[in-house]
Amino acid sequence: MHKWINLIPLTMKFKIHIILFLYLISLFYALLQPFDFDFRTNNVKWLQEKNGIRFDQDGKAISNDSMPGLYQILTEGNGLTLEVWISTYDILQDGPARILSYSINPSLRNFTLAQSRDKLVMRLRTEITDLNGVLPHIEVAGIFEAKRIYHIVVTYDFDQECVFVNGKKHLCDGTVRGKFSNWDPSFKLVIGNEVTGNRPWLGEIYYAAIYNQALDSREIKIRYETGITNTMCPDANQLNDDTIPVICYPLKEKEGDKIVDAGLSPYKFNLHIPERLLEKNPILNTPWFKDLKYYLFTMRSLFNILGFIPLGFLLHRLMRAKFKFDFQTVSIVLIIGLSISLGCEILQHFLPTRFSQITDVLTNFAGLSFGIIIDKLTSYS
Repeated sequence: MHKWINLIPLTMKFKIHIILFLYLISLFYALLQPFDFDFRTNNVKWLQEKNGIRFDQDGKAISNDSMPGLYQILTEGNGLTLEVWISTYDILQDGPARILSYSINPSLRNFTLAQSRDKLVMRLRTEITDLNGVLPHIEVAGIFEAKRIYHIVVTYDFDQECVFVNGKKHLCDGTVRGKFSNWDPSFKLVIGNEVTGNRPWLGEIYYAAIYNQALDSREIKIRYETGITNTMCPDANQLNDDTIPVICYPLKEKEGDKIVDAGLSPYKFNLHIPERLLEKNPILNTPWFKDLKYYLFTMRSLFNILGFIPLGFLLHRLMRAKFKFDFQTVSIVLIIGLSISLGCEILQHFLPTRFSQITDVLTNFAGLSFGIIIDKLTSYS
């Protein structure tokens, strides 16, 4: 199987050692693919002295599903406004670090409000941008200072984007234009990170709201002058009927894993705070996956058996040269093989995209046994 080994003047026993070592590496790789080890807990903490959440380490708050209602309301609206009260911990963080994002991974988004060092970054997908909401997009330098509270509003009316910081207009740019016809309804809403958990933002968020039209400067100034301590989700008595937020997070829960949407839309776009940054692959819960459950279980079982036959064969051939008694040889092979199998299953329990099952250990045992039998039948001693 490894022809290059035969070019080296080694004893047969050493050749078997090398083949066994290479095989174990390949088996371990196959059992644990993809290598997506992530043991990080989700570090989102509620503020107690005021409304809000803080990210002093990597964390995120995310929607449970793709929220098709949000897609419908925003794509049928007259524009977009993102409003947040925030304070950043670090002006060196980059990525850019996601503050508020409607996306699925670092390369695909409908929109993202982010920080890149002292710059405010707004990525918005429209008919003229790429699927990442860049080329073109806007960046405004000199916005952030560490541990200073900001009221940030970004508006878009299909003709231009405007950035307001603490009630004052910093930029209006007409580079990005067009409708949201190329938005993706399968994306998720996430605060403090990317959906994939690898674009963390460190800071505090006290309030967040999303509108399906562009607020005007007067309304934005009113919202800023209200102040962070008095900020609440506006209703029809505070704003025009068509500028009531689609989503509003006052972030006043103080505890728990749920962020409640206090907006007045017919939907409730609540967020949750998962225990871990990465969650189990949602594909495992889709109906078509469940329909194929028996087939996939059968194929996985077959792979487990075939994968451990060479291991049982090589281990038994190696061990029977060292131990006199056949029972002792078989016992050691089974102990080593099952330890490898059990170790892989334990690791898979902590992998966000994998899951562990005792049936895999049983099928691995069957493969080991077949490998031992094959070696016994083909041995000359």
